[in-house]
Amino acid sequence: MNDPAKLGRGGLNLLFGFYHLDVSQLMRSLQVPTLLIYGDFVGLDDKEARLTKSAMMDLQRHELPITYIRMAGGHFVHWNPAFPIEQVRQFLQTEKASGL
Repeated sequence: MNDPAKLGRGGLNLLFGFYHLDVSQLMRSLQVPTLLIYGDFVGLDDKEARLTKSAMMDLQRHELPITYIRMAGGHFVHWNPAFPIEQVRQFLQTEKASGL
């Protein structure tokens, strides 16, 4: 973890591609059941917490096929010791049983 990550030409192109991606529009076009686990940034970064709350409220207003799980913390919720792995397992098993 002390060494900087190596980033080649392909990785840089990928990062720039994501930079210009309209994620909110992409999310609003979801048509399959999706599990979204996100960090709320509360107590970490007030500005990011407000932006995240606003973005989640906007998505929920569109009544998309998304199951939302809010977690305390910021980026990289999958590293959180409280990561809801059992809920992920149940979500995947339910979708598998429904044929998706």
